[in-house]
Amino acid sequence: MTTLLCDDEFALSDQLQSSRSLRREGPGVVTLASEFSWHRWALDELENINRLSEGWDGDQAPRPDRLMVASACGFVDFLGNYIIGIPSPCISLSPNSTIVFSWKQGERTIDMEFKNSDTVAYYFKNRATKEKRPGILRHNKFDEYILSRLKELADSDFCEHAYTTAR
Repeated sequence: MTTLLCDDEFALSDQLQSSRSLRREGPGVVTLASEFSWHRWALDELENINRLSEGWDGDQAPRPDRLMVASACGFVDFLGNYIIGIPSPCISLSPNSTIVFSWKQGERTIDMEFKNSDTVAYYFKNRATKEKRPGILRHNKFDEYILSRLKELADSDFCEHAYTTAR
């Protein structure tokens, strides 16, 4: 069976086996459903990040950790299954090779940084209300605060990013 891979050791189809976003397109072919089109784009971005080698920045940046990338892939699946309608984030790689998902919507910003396979730091900021809140997610568990903020993005009509912790 052909599987979507984030790297040689982590089969995305194993991570997404119970996902509603997977569709069988015939023997040995698994794709993401079209209604989650940015999810495929996000997984492609994460796969590209996973292919980077040490020194990817032209200096001495470490190679992105494979398990951290796998955790980010699982987060993409989580969003597709539990927060339907959320706009895609901006996905970037920090100089210390951690993955960052960012959303900016009007006066609100959410940044989520995958520090490793088990730790995600987040920061929410609302310039209009002056609300600011940092947090840490561990052991694949979300707190209600960040879940509610992510769900607000799905309910809104406008997001400046047209195109992304752990499950």
